[in-house]
Amino acid sequence: MTIERKLHLNRVGGASLVNSPPVFSHDGKLLFCTCGPTVKIFSTNTGKCVQRLISLKGDITGVVLHPRNKLQVITSTCQGELTVWDYEDGISLQSINVSWNISNIASHPNISDYILICTGEKRSGVLRKVWIDSFSGAKTRTEEVATRVSMTMPCPIGFLKSGEQIVYIKKGDKICVMDMERSVEANVGRKDGKITCFACNPIEDYIATGHVTGRINFWYNLGSGADTRHQSALMSSNHWHSHPVSDVAFTPGGSSLLSVGSEGVLVEWHYKRGDDRNFLPRLSASCRHVVTSNDGSMWVVTHIDNSISIATNQYQVKHSIHGLSAVDICDRPSDLTFYYDHRTKSCITTGKTGHLMFYDPNADQELYSVDITHENCLGQLQSKEKLYSEITRVCTQVSEDSDSSWMATVEVSKMEKLNNASRMKLWVLDKDDKWWKLNTVINDAHKSEITRLCFRPTNSDTDQSYLVSAGADGLVKLWGMVTKGGSSHWSCTATASYRKLPAVHCDFSQDGSVLAVAFRHTVCLLDPLTLDITRVLLSNDRSNPVEKLVLGKFSCQHMIIIVSEKSMQAFDLLKGSVSWVVDLHISHIAVDYMSEFMFAVSDVNDLYVIKPTCAEPLYTHRQLTENNVFSIFAIPYSDSDRWLKDDCSDIPWLARSKLYVTDSSLSVFTLSVSDNMQNILPSIGGSQDSRFMNPIAHILEKSANVSTGRGNLSELAAHGADVSSTVKAITDSPAHILPSVTEYCARFLTSFLSNLKVQEAPVSCSNAPVIENQAVAGDSSKLSPNSDCLILESVTAKSPQSGQMDFLHGL
Repeated sequence: MTIERKLHLNRVGGASLVNSPPVFSHDGKLLFCTCGPTVKIFSTNTGKCVQRLISLKGDITGVVLHPRNKLQVITSTCQGELTVWDYEDGISLQSINVSWNISNIASHPNISDYILICTGEKRSGVLRKVWIDSFSGAKTRTEEVATRVSMTMPCPIGFLKSGEQIVYIKKGDKICVMDMERSVEANVGRKDGKITCFACNPIEDYIATGHVTGRINFWYNLGSGADTRHQSALMSSNHWHSHPVSDVAFTPGGSSLLSVGSEGVLVEWHYKRGDDRNFLPRLSASCRHVVTSNDGSMWVVTHIDNSISIATNQYQVKHSIHGLSAVDICDRPSDLTFYYDHRTKSCITTGKTGHLMFYDPNADQELYSVDITHENCLGQLQSKEKLYSEITRVCTQVSEDSDSSWMATVEVSKMEKLNNASRMKLWVLDKDDKWWKLNTVINDAHKSEITRLCFRPTNSDTDQSYLVSAGADGLVKLWGMVTKGGSSHWSCTATASYRKLPAVHCDFSQDGSVLAVAFRHTVCLLDPLTLDITRVLLSNDRSNPVEKLVLGKFSCQHMIIIVSEKSMQAFDLLKGSVSWVVDLHISHIAVDYMSEFMFAVSDVNDLYVIKPTCAEPLYTHRQLTENNVFSIFAIPYSDSDRWLKDDCSDIPWLARSKLYVTDSSLSVFTLSVSDNMQNILPSIGGSQDSRFMNPIAHILEKSANVSTGRGNLSELAAHGADVSSTVKAITDSPAHILPSVTEYCARFLTSFLSNLKVQEAPVSCSNAPVIENQAVAGDSSKLSPNSDCLILESVTAKSPQSGQMDFLHGL
């Protein structure tokens, strides 16, 4: 059966949080971070995302505070779109389009007439003014200010004092100060190297520049026409960083300077007191940007591992915000990119160095991170020399029937001029502490690279957990729990090999009764407890080794999909023969754990949805992304995705799970019926600050706390089958655009009756209605006044949760 319905690929998460510097709100309670086509707004008190600004005109390249309104921000996109947003309500107010690609944007609170944009790409750009009045519907008015502006700076535009003078860097070694009357250039000596960043003092006439040599220079009186030919404007020079300075920023009072680099240390320079300085060490990774709040009480540092640290001016990290890590993508094994975890209904990938991240793609956020290697993070340059342990394999226990949940990891220590040492670790989830604890460490489990790890699925018959590891040394090992001396640990219980060929991949059947192992171009079926070979299958493409193999699920449990470099073939274990062969190079393949369908991506980024028993794909999507596909995985729908599940109920392979695709930039995409990203992103109303809620949301929040003891609106909405979408529409809509109560009240009440139907026999208000357990459309326009009374009575009688009606009476 081929699906003719067209689906759309929408970007719903991932991307980089640190491409441009974050921006504090005026009161310092919110932090604006660009992330692909969205601006994520984080609360500095909780570190949670409380709002999203979604652009439909390309990736957002910068965000600034509106110089005329403290409750608005202005964003720029790579497509030349400038938009004014009401960030509390998350709606766009005004937009204009210029004729150039915008790479950076800047504003100053004392300049209310215009904002500055940098247009151009690569290293050199053009600086232009855009008048604020252009947003009110008047003709777009721009003016060119400067050319050959260095675009390699974290913030290529700066302002001196009251904002009347503009500062930028030209050709990497010239500081340019410009106002309406004159332009001054200060040549930087070659001994300090090129400028990597700069900052302007908000109070005095100071400019600080960071250099590739790690030196920081302070310049004075540049904006007053000083004689810069003999560097008389150079006031002082400081040096602590051993690598290029990534970014610098003055505190609001201008008394000190903050600097960061690849050392992962924030340095505060009290430059007026000589070489006096303080440090905030041991940050998560090499630093990229540093920003201060308007009152100077908080500092924000971004890192190259796509994380953000919110620290206080007392040198304490308050919150850490983590996105999908984008460091050393090309060095990671493809099997570790995104691994599905059945227990948390999330995926596992590498986070910061030596850590595993449990990432929830439905909410686009990190659930938690586990330190696997327990090693200190070295600087960026040292890490490139492989002086650390790298996680190469990970797997978790598939079944939830077992009393214990296990996770296995493999890490390899890569050091120059030394042999690589590997360690396989078994972790158990402590039910009391709700955290992973190390149980067993096995050094050099295989003589060479471990190519695959997989747990045997457990069932009600067997509670014993088993782990299988396949290695390039040609061995397949079965690991089980052994009790000795009152303690339990993992030990090898059986081994197997086939003609000394390397074992490249393995997989268990859904019930755990069959283990399939690929030895180069041969696939062997083994007994899962003894590892005895029971059957040998020869690949149709014997000239190329097997790259991946996957066993079918549910009605396709008897099928094996084998992928080699030039073909994909299906074996029928019941017939003992090849069912079909397709000459196609598949780079990624994933299974839907809730159905019998599989997803395959070719080397040209074409997606195929297949059922192992049929050679013809059910659905084909050409050219998923412009970048290379990094990974694909399917995640079962969560409670907040019920409305999306209903939209895809007629598509069998999207009825139970949601398909995600990630590309080389670690942007996360999903296939959906809607072509609007705003319609498929999950609601974040439950985590919003109270000041972001409208009056209806406040009533629901208060009622939920009283009746259920919980303050999560999504949990309250889950009481009804279709009520979640109605609650989402009411609570997420700004107060000033909500319709009248008469328009949405009836629809809101009838949403609780999605599974009820009144019989066609005529009834009256005095008679009790007859209810059938059948679905009906909740259209309030078709209900008579009498039926409204009956519906309210039936809801009260039908619903076992008293909290459902408590807050309705409050309305």
